[in-house]
Amino acid sequence: MMNRRLLVLFFLFGAGFILLALRLGQLQISQAAAWQEEMRSFVHRTHLIETTRGAIVDRNGAILAHDISCWNLAIDYRAMNLDNRWITATALRRLKEETAAQNGGKLADRAARIERLAEIKAEIARQIDAIPQAVATVCHLAPEDVYQRFNNIRARIQALREDRWSRPYNKDDKSADDDDDASDPSVNPDIVLKEEVVAHTIVADIPDAVAFYFLQHKAEYPGLVVIDSRRREYPFKDVAEQVIGNMRSIDADTLKDDPFRWPANVNAPAGGNLAGYLPGDDMGENGVEKLMEPQLRGTRGMKVVDLGAASGDASDVADPPVPGATVRLTLDARLQSELQSAIISKDLLRGADGKDHFVAVVVMGMDGQVLA
Repeated sequence: MMNRRLLVLFFLFGAGFILLALRLGQLQISQAAAWQEEMRSFVHRTHLIETTRGAIVDRNGAILAHDISCWNLAIDYRAMNLDNRWITATALRRLKEETAAQNGGKLADRAARIERLAEIKAEIARQIDAIPQAVATVCHLAPEDVYQRFNNIRARIQALREDRWSRPYNKDDKSADDDDDASDPSVNPDIVLKEEVVAHTIVADIPDAVAFYFLQHKAEYPGLVVIDSRRREYPFKDVAEQVIGNMRSIDADTLKDDPFRWPANVNAPAGGNLAGYLPGDDMGENGVEKLMEPQLRGTRGMKVVDLGAASGDASDVADPPVPGATVRLTLDARLQSELQSAIISKDLLRGADGKDHFVAVVVMGMDGQVLA
């Protein structure tokens, strides 16, 4: 009887060992790549590198439109929505800095730390609630305008979430796997899009004085950041503006049709869409800016930050940004300016509506190129 029990026990131990060995083999061989990728997702953080929109030049290379550096005022999406996790993490950092300065990094007891943490979280929430009014005051905007900009950002993020639904799962396709719902952000609210953990522009091209004010008082406005950005400039002002066109903010429909998508693997950028749009982006509204939008807008780059590096900030550019292409027109800016000034200064044709109606075109005789 004893031998039989030992034999059964030995068999159970052997079976368990074999199952454990098979599982280890599965993890280390067949699923090794997947687990390595999972590990990298914890120690690597991917950041965007902004691109530069292409210039528009005349036939002689004179710049008609180009990007120049500027400051943008942006707010972290989590702060804007009073995300409890974000507020808690921010409060913990403040508590650590506060205790380090006061008591050498230690509070009296755990209860005191918890009480103080709750106080800091409430303070952060109050500061965030005051941000719209502060932005309105410093930037000379109406408070309702600032609130509307916040709502526009929320609407754009919602459009992105809906787009994530339409890509992995087609509701009209009855053969689709219902399990896809579990990984879809519009169905599972616990899934966070990367666009929901970054700062979005609320006021573009702010003056230096405004930028410096918010940089000096950043502790008073948690989640509010000043970012180095670019804006579109037209050196010749209104010369040929009907041809060059202008820019406008991206709308929810366009954002849904052509969204920015992170590559699934930074070493395989073809899996994403770095040339897509993010909330707060601008696009051509009319003229050459709109007609040549795909060529002008460029492609963002990516930088991977290794949190496990000794310095904590070692980084590698996984994909460098690709600037937009320069578009050369047949127009002659100098001739266009002179012609425009000459026509506007003359009352050539007055319509019945009391407005001037006139057209002038200067064309190269040999090949039909429009000069002005």
